[in-house]
Amino acid sequence: MKNLILSFVTLLFVGPLSAQVYVGDSFIYSKGTNLYAKGKIDLSTNGKIYLRGEAQLIQGDDTPNEGTGVLSVFQEGNANNYTYNYWSAPVGQTTATGNQGFLNSQIFFPRIQDDFTATGFVSGAIFSDLRGDFVTNAETAQILATGIRDGLTDVQSSTAGTADEKLRIAGRWLYAYNNGGGAYSGWLAANSPTFNIRPGYGFSMKGVTGSGPNIVNGSQRYDFRGRPNNGNIAVDVNTDDFSLVGNPYPSALDLKQFLIDANYSRPSIVGAGNELSNAVIDNQILFWEQNSTSHQLTDYQGGYGTYVPGAVDESDLDANGNYIGTVNGMYTPPVYTRFDSNGNITVQVNPGLPAPIGLSDRRRYAPIGQGFMISRTENSATATPGEAVFAAGTNGALTFSNNQRTFFKEDGGLSFFKSAPSNSNTNPINGNAIFIRPKLKLNIKINDEYVRQLLLAFGDDSTDNLDWGLEGKIDANRQFTDVYMPQFGSEYVIKTVPFAVTKTVDLGLDVSANNTTFEFHVGEFENFDTQNVLIHDKYNNTYHDVKNGFFTTILNAGTVNDRFEIVFEEPTTLSNGSVSTEDQFDVIQNNNRQVLTVFNPNGLEVSNITLFDLAGKQILSSTEGTSNNAYSFETGNFSSGIYIVRILTADQQEAAVKVSINN
Repeated sequence: MKNLILSFVTLLFVGPLSAQVYVGDSFIYSKGTNLYAKGKIDLSTNGKIYLRGEAQLIQGDDTPNEGTGVLSVFQEGNANNYTYNYWSAPVGQTTATGNQGFLNSQIFFPRIQDDFTATGFVSGAIFSDLRGDFVTNAETAQILATGIRDGLTDVQSSTAGTADEKLRIAGRWLYAYNNGGGAYSGWLAANSPTFNIRPGYGFSMKGVTGSGPNIVNGSQRYDFRGRPNNGNIAVDVNTDDFSLVGNPYPSALDLKQFLIDANYSRPSIVGAGNELSNAVIDNQILFWEQNSTSHQLTDYQGGYGTYVPGAVDESDLDANGNYIGTVNGMYTPPVYTRFDSNGNITVQVNPGLPAPIGLSDRRRYAPIGQGFMISRTENSATATPGEAVFAAGTNGALTFSNNQRTFFKEDGGLSFFKSAPSNSNTNPINGNAIFIRPKLKLNIKINDEYVRQLLLAFGDDSTDNLDWGLEGKIDANRQFTDVYMPQFGSEYVIKTVPFAVTKTVDLGLDVSANNTTFEFHVGEFENFDTQNVLIHDKYNNTYHDVKNGFFTTILNAGTVNDRFEIVFEEPTTLSNGSVSTEDQFDVIQNNNRQVLTVFNPNGLEVSNITLFDLAGKQILSSTEGTSNNAYSFETGNFSSGIYIVRILTADQQEAAVKVSINN
């Protein structure tokens, strides 16, 4: 304990590390102070570096680290035994020199030391403001046999010594994925103690159950120990495939710079369609998010959210190609998430590691240990405007590098952060000046089971073609029944266009079963507003307000790419348009009388009234062919729940209205 405190105090005075660092039979301990070393780090057998209190390490030169000593850094993952976290190790084995592979035996858990308790020092001890997350002792986690489904947190007393129970990780869920052919069978079991996870690649690991000193705010704390990774680290992905990779460094990683280095050709004109001629991967990052359900594959509620980096202008890059602009990028969550009428998430999601740090829902900065997917989608033989062509049978090789590393703390505010010393831009960045791209988020609830969110953004730096950093594909998270924005034969969940009230944006729908219900509503505007947001049904030329209300439609199985579009003009200003059919009818469910009534105040000729449950099952159907003022139906025999009433007029106008029946 005495040495720990003295080393900590000394570090306050020495400041940044020197050009080349050698740690002999001693250690460097940082409580929240970021460390920078220009040259290599050489750790002797008993030499150690402890990063605590969100401290990070950055190195400037692409030089191999040496020695058999270790760096120790904490990171937390979701403490739920059903939930996958995607990881990437910031350290490797201490064999040979340079960056080495990572073994699961390098996952440790912090061990309580003398004078520490789970919440701090015992009463009367010195420096009582310190807490247990600054300890240096650790034990190796136990990897459970594959027949055991659930991991368990560690159990410890408040005194030094071996833990009462080790941290137990369920080896059944340890997997790697690198060019697995896009199939479930492509996941490789990583539970063996000799399975080598190469630097820069990632692995999956489920959380744990139980309570103990290393459960921190609902997350399990892990201690990664090994030689710190540094410099250029190569990864790859085959065409029409995915690779699980991740932040390989003991510092935050700028994912925008990572994608610029992989995809951006200089010089170029953004939006001209030729800037991806040297691209090696799809210009997006995929993050796994999951809701806790069970271990059964059929019960999983999860998917891949999509991050795109945002546009880049030549003035945003310094002479070395490093990004110095203020555009963080955009993110849209996976499809299983649900939202309320105000755009708030109503089903709690568990994004694995603490959500990658950045503004709001952006994912620009990956924290230490964050794993994610990259992809390389084969395109047609002829490039569509703004899109790269990846030929079948080829692979994309790309590199993590030190210029992508940055000091950015997970628990820090966004009003201020520092640039990495290796960047030419060493001035603090004011978070308040960061550019927020105007956008709207269109939520489409499908059969009331899940929600697809489409992110439609705007900017004069965009075109009606495909633009670098401004579009995100649906491929990694497509559902059998889904909604997207089609263009040039591909489908997108993020799209950016120059705004005009005359702009139209096509919608595509894949429908896997008859009588599927789609409910459209704008959940959120960000740095943007407009008088109208409407869904135009080109089939019957009606317009439906989704800014102030909901538009519900029921479709049969098939692909619908030419019927619906987003528009921004009022219906009265559009040629031959009419107001939505929903406004022509009032649908009332009287639960006391157990009667459903459809009022027809304008005397339209009604050909059919049908009632569906949310699974698409037809509950009743009435063929009318009349112009009555009202139609009533007994509902006493129906189960309580939400239903959809579909009204079809003689001229094939359609209205779909949601009602709640409570018996």
